[in-house]
Amino acid sequence: MAKKPRWYDQNPEFDDYDLELSKTEKKKALHRLQGIGEKLGNLSPKQIKKLDTVDFVIEELLALSTISSKPAQNRQIGRIGKVLGRLESDEVVSLTRAIFEKTYSPEQQAKVLSWIDRMVSDDDQVKLFVKHFTAAEINSINQQLIWFEHGKQTGDEGLSAAALESLECYVMQVAVLS
Repeated sequence: MAKKPRWYDQNPEFDDYDLELSKTEKKKALHRLQGIGEKLGNLSPKQIKKLDTVDFVIEELLALSTISSKPAQNRQIGRIGKVLGRLESDEVVSLTRAIFEKTYSPEQQAKVLSWIDRMVSDDDQVKLFVKHFTAAEINSINQQLIWFEHGKQTGDEGLSAAALESLECYVMQVAVLS
């Protein structure tokens, strides 16, 4: 059976528009970070203090564990999401990896991360991934795959590597949130 051509195989020319995040995608990313922040806030204070991140993030996470009012918790989760959104991408990846490793066993981690190679090579795997992990969205994954393919076509290995790192972080986030 012939493999179905991908969008970027049919349209090899990329516009700058294709490489920009939409306002909706930015908002979805903030919501994912809020969810990750909530999961991090559910760790014990001892585990939170061991996280490899800046002090103000640890303070915000510890503050969440002391709040008993649900509306106040929701405000603090929103605050944590904003704080995480202002961090450098490598710090966000580090925090995402920390909660991912606490959520899944090493065998499960390998299975989840194996989706990345499958999605890069086959569009149908993207649909299966979205069915398997309810927090995932096809458009978000496709955006990162477009960045990856653009990097390959232009020879920009930095862009391709950044796209794969972004996709890996996304996969870990939705696995934790699903």
